[in-house]
Amino acid sequence: MALNLVVAAITLWNTAYLDRALNALEEARSPVPPEYLPHISPLGWEHITLTGTYHWKGRQSRWGRFRPLRPDAIARYKATGA
Repeated sequence: MALNLVVAAITLWNTAYLDRALNALEEARSPVPPEYLPHISPLGWEHITLTGTYHWKGRQSRWGRFRPLRPDAIARYKATGA
């Protein structure tokens, strides 16, 4: 049960970041082609470290709710078109 909750939380977080990334690409006038969207999935979690020490209370991030998107990734996408 706890693992299902962790996977659901990761999927929700990844979905929020994917939405931000897609919006940033649109704003940069390099939208992702609509035919690619069904192949993008928020289910991956290789970038998540599940071991370690976590501090949840009393810490305000300097970025707010989300970390900033990497502008180099947007520039790379614009250069290659994929």
